[in-house]
Amino acid sequence: MARQFDAARYLLDVGPESSAALERIPQAIPRRELGIRRSPLDAVVWLETGSAPPELLARWAPAPDRAAAELIEVLQVMVEASQVDAGLAVRFAGALDAFLGHEGNRSEAATELGDGFETRLHAVNDPRLPCLSATGDDEGVPLWVGRTAASTPPERPDGHGPVLWFHPEAIPAKVERALGFNALSLVELLPDQHRLVNLLRHLGAQVSLAQTIPEATATLRLPAMTSVQLSHYASWVLDVLDVKTAGPLVDMGVYYTGGRPDLLLLLLRELLQQAGGRGPELGPGELTDAWQSSRFRDHSVRSLLQPIHADVRARGVLAAALEAGRAPGGDVTDVGVAIELYNGAAPAEPELHETLERLAALGLLEGPDLEERYRVPFSGVGTILLEAFDDVEAEIAALR
Repeated sequence: MARQFDAARYLLDVGPESSAALERIPQAIPRRELGIRRSPLDAVVWLETGSAPPELLARWAPAPDRAAAELIEVLQVMVEASQVDAGLAVRFAGALDAFLGHEGNRSEAATELGDGFETRLHAVNDPRLPCLSATGDDEGVPLWVGRTAASTPPERPDGHGPVLWFHPEAIPAKVERALGFNALSLVELLPDQHRLVNLLRHLGAQVSLAQTIPEATATLRLPAMTSVQLSHYASWVLDVLDVKTAGPLVDMGVYYTGGRPDLLLLLLRELLQQAGGRGPELGPGELTDAWQSSRFRDHSVRSLLQPIHADVRARGVLAAALEAGRAPGGDVTDVGVAIELYNGAAPAEPELHETLERLAALGLLEGPDLEERYRVPFSGVGTILLEAFDDVEAEIAALR
């Protein structure tokens, strides 16, 4: 509970977000829900005949753009064909990429795999759905197109991320690490201004929460972010995964992880693994439990200390600084005293200052302030670091 009060104090210090920032949060983009439950065959009939059930005509009216027209044409060809071949799979992937707003280079190859063809889709290589972004690279995310509506993708080997699975008429069954969609999924997006977001939501809702975020978060290649940007990003991840939250869960997560994207993703990963499935809203209590878990702490310590893993001086000075500061936000001015207390030999002033500077650059300390003082990070990272070293005395004594 004490840590939740620390987080509350941080939120008060940060203050409210600007109205401009609020426009970038998920709530600003409505979900496109099916008004009436239909079969993908309804969309197939519409594609074949140009007619639709009267109550859906307005919903399926495409936006007046070339990408939508091209996608409709490709879907019509796929529906009319008795079987999909490699060329048609590639053409479909290209049309879907354009429909979703991808403008860069893209793969033009397809490989026969099982009873279908695997090609690549680039637009969905989006960090808001981390399991796809980790699977994808410059070559795109794997897209498996079934030869017929009855075709199912082969099982993915262990260690591989999910594959997208498409056929116009398929009603995707549960296949491990396969995210399915069909003609109805895409027809519903025709008049949508936010096609990519709502397709990501459709796919994200299928992902097992235990597999949503990879442990190796570096594969996502996230840029540095401000605390507000990071809060929005985490909100997007949870929104795309169809995870309901209550209270200031996301902003507390930013505090608990010191505004570090890699740690925040690890924390969300732990939260979702503990949740097990989509159910009641997740709130600050569940987040605190995840933050306090030994699994998250172990992952965090490894991530935080990895840059100085083999640097004896940096490790010793950090251990002494944490001993001097003693609490998140604590002043570490007496780092030299702490070193001497544990029979270490403090580096000369220039070397000590250089080491403190480096530790601050890595986010392991905060500072320097106007008085050239450094502090233990005032965040959950500070708490994690204070418990990071198994043998503080040995780390400091190694400075001798």
